[in-house]
Amino acid sequence: MSDAPDELRVYAAYIRRIALEAVATLQDLSAGQLNWKTGEDGSNTMFAIATHMVAMGEYWVLCLVGGADVVRDRQAEFHAVGSAAEIVLRLQNWSQACDVLCIGLGSEVLAEIARVPIEYFQSGGFGSGVLSKRECLMHVVEHSALHLGQLQILRQLVEQRAI
Repeated sequence: MSDAPDELRVYAAYIRRIALEAVATLQDLSAGQLNWKTGEDGSNTMFAIATHMVAMGEYWVLCLVGGADVVRDRQAEFHAVGSAAEIVLRLQNWSQACDVLCIGLGSEVLAEIARVPIEYFQSGGFGSGVLSKRECLMHVVEHSALHLGQLQILRQLVEQRAI
């Protein structure tokens, strides 16, 4: 990654670290543990949170910043069910794709305006303004870190309750 501009290397490094921490949090859990709900209304499973985290990251980095064609069903992310193997692989692939993308970009891309769909402005609390690709990357780091914390807390609950 030494050829990438410093700022892009930093974004890639933070995304990689968050993805690796998510993998470490999830990789040895059973499907029952990953798909367990706390019982609270509106609670999400670790699998659903991780699916949302990686789907959001794929869309915001690979599509909005990188221009790739990424299809996303945001509502379905919160109902996703699956195994550790599949979410770990998706997290690893996303992290690697972010590294490759950032290596290939020049720093001038960071100031470019991203074409963020209006529904993401509303759900993400951004109002109705425009975002630069730099702001998209910052959003991914911020939002992914928030969900990593949720995963870590849910992991502690699963372990405490011997689920």
